[in-house]
Amino acid sequence: MVNSVVAIERCESYLKSKPKIKRALKNAEILKINFKNKRVLLKVSLNKGGPPERVLNTHPVFVKHIVELLNELGAKVYVGDSSGVYGYTQYFFYKSGIAQVCKTTKAKLVNFEATPLFGINTSFGKFYIPKILREVDFIVSVPKLKTHMLTTYSGAIKNIIGCLPGAQKSDLHIRSSTYPDFVRNVIELVKIIKPSFTIIDGIWGMEGNGPTKGRKIRSKVIITSKDLVAADVVACRIIGINPNKVLTNVLGAKANLGTNDLSKIKVAGESIESVAVKFEEPKKPLKYKILILDKIFNLIKKRVTHLQVKQELCSLCGTCLEVCPTGAIKKVGNAIKLSQRKCIGCYVCYNNCPNKAIERVNSKIFKARLNKALGR
Repeated sequence: MVNSVVAIERCESYLKSKPKIKRALKNAEILKINFKNKRVLLKVSLNKGGPPERVLNTHPVFVKHIVELLNELGAKVYVGDSSGVYGYTQYFFYKSGIAQVCKTTKAKLVNFEATPLFGINTSFGKFYIPKILREVDFIVSVPKLKTHMLTTYSGAIKNIIGCLPGAQKSDLHIRSSTYPDFVRNVIELVKIIKPSFTIIDGIWGMEGNGPTKGRKIRSKVIITSKDLVAADVVACRIIGINPNKVLTNVLGAKANLGTNDLSKIKVAGESIESVAVKFEEPKKPLKYKILILDKIFNLIKKRVTHLQVKQELCSLCGTCLEVCPTGAIKKVGNAIKLSQRKCIGCYVCYNNCPNKAIERVNSKIFKARLNKALGR
């Protein structure tokens, strides 16, 4: 019995991708959905700053064509994410070309580090995610096809971690007691956010030591499905990775997020064999799966930067008090005080202060790595 449909399209270039995306959506039975007057959020992959040819992020032309197709169906489209370098999401949106696409297509750009948040209770603690996620009608995972040094493969499911603004992504690692526990926490997050379908940008992908240090590879494929697990399983087969080596596939299926059984997946459009391209797997994945090293890395990553208030610029307007989701900011006399203990590093106050009175303070040891991440 077939439970899920995954559509595959071969696509030689981004400029020719619009009809291919449309056909994939039709074959995946997604165009049966009535999108008229519906709010659709494209959760893109915005890893770091860099031009499209570096294949760090979802390609802007790919995003443009999806937005155009949804516009034609009468949808109201939003494009959002929180980047892997905390506090730089807006800059990376422009660096990647995605901000410019939103302007020309009239899609609303949503910086998850600048939009109001609400709290969610999980088995691994309380986190805060953008309110827009519960206000839209559909959430679409639009990842870049990559290998990954921690998870071996990164696709539709792994992409949802970007819904945690700022340093909360490091908290997800830190709060996980084992590597499988980390993946289970990711799966729980996906079940809370409830993405409706995925469109994977695999026209150009990244192999080797992804998600940032790998090599670009011309994979010439688009993958889409309502079942994110099935889409990731098919993607793994296409790039020559055993789907059962990828815990997001195995544990996602166990959590009833989707199916990882190929006998229950109908492949529409191109066959897996006709588009297969072997990706080189990460060379040094094991050290990233040693829990203590992963925790140390993320603890350092979280603490190399922090926010503070420049009292001389503060007008006591109260904006930061309104947008802070945890109560980390208080008015004490004629000054605004920020509690480092309560601050989760979401950067919403930083991005909303009209006077730029909240500043980022980076440690000296991190500045060189930060400049590299910013492409300087």
